[in-house]
Parts: sequence; structure tokens; C-alpha cells
Amino acid sequence: MGRPHVQPVGGLHQGVAWLSSVEMHELARVDGFKSASDMIAWFKVTHGLPFSGVLIRWEAGR
Repeated sequence: MGRPHVQPVGGLHQGVAWLSSVEMHELARVDGFKSASDMIAWFKVTHGLPFSGVLIRWEAGR
């Protein structure tokens, strides 16, 4: 899956692909933030930017 990388300009890069703004908003929402910009602001204050980390995704059972 690759390590996601949050850029200071507000992008999220995962592996070889950038997430769209819709995907960024959805990721932020399911992670408990009101918006992607709120999530990026939190990462900036908490970890500094650019931030590199592991993105863990859960899928609903089938």
C-alpha cells in the first residue's frame, strides 16, 4: 500500500497516486475530522509537515 505523505500544501500522496480532494475529505471524515483542512492542520501542529506515516484501512466484513 505504501506510506502516505502529507504535503504542506494540503495533498496526500499514497504510494504512486495522489488522493483526490473528495478522497482526502472522506479520509478525514472517517478519521474523525470535520474536513481535510482540519486534518492537515492537526498533522502540522502534532507532527510537522511534510509527514510520512502508515495508512491503515479497515474494510467491512463480507
